[in-house]
Amino acid sequence: MFATLILNAYQQVQGLIVETYQDGQVAISVGDKVFKGWPVSSPRSAALYDRKPELGHA
Repeated sequence: MFATLILNAYQQVQGLIVETYQDGQVAISVGDKVFKGWPVSSPRSAALYDRKPELGHA
């Protein structure tokens, strides 16, 4: 599985997860380097944010 980590305001790394930690951090492999950090979260589902409000029936 892939994960994306933010290094700073201008750089991100993405690679294969090689280890997960109990606190939620992951280690990913990028070439010959391993980065450890918090994975970038993604919305649960884009459909939840694109829904139109339901009209109530009178």
